[in-house]
Amino acid sequence: MSKNDNQRKILIVDDEKDMREILGDRFSAEGFPVLLAGDGKEGLTLAFENHPSAILLDIAIPIWMGFKC
Repeated sequence: MSKNDNQRKILIVDDEKDMREILGDRFSAEGFPVLLAGDGKEGLTLAFENHPSAILLDIAIPIWMGFKC
């Protein structure tokens, strides 16, 4: 198990690239490993593969809107 496996990962799902990057940069600066997804399908895949501790989800995104994920 690597060092990052023990850290609390955050998944950010937002179709607005600037918002994803701003949030990702902020959480990374605080020491959290961050996963970024641009739509619901990608977010769901990353969630199943990486088991993040928290998910920040934009509810109005293309491809499987937040309410359906």
